[in-house]
Amino acid sequence: GIGFGHCLWCNVIVDAAIDAARMNGFVHEEGLTCERAAHHYLNCYNVDKRLFLLEKSWQYFLLAKNCYHKWGSKMKVNSIDRELEKLWANEPMIAFRTSIMPGGM
Repeated sequence: GIGFGHCLWCNVIVDAAIDAARMNGFVHEEGLTCERAAHHYLNCYNVDKRLFLLEKSWQYFLLAKNCYHKWGSKMKVNSIDRELEKLWANEPMIAFRTSIMPGGM
């Protein structure tokens, strides 16, 4: 199964892949890597239930959305928007929402 250490180790690998894609101008690959990282952290949260894993998922989804927007893929931007809406509605996100936006959304 997915252990907590595995979730953190993937952060190093994912960030290196994102940096490599960014440095070489592969915005679509950067977006895809960010999107996969977001799903990875969501899966880690489902196992471990640590709020910061949801926060990381949120952050990576936002990065993916930005990349897809730069790439010009409206379909992928809309797909990420749907993922963000589902994540935003997740009950444990209340603490995160109020930390970044006092009063919620």
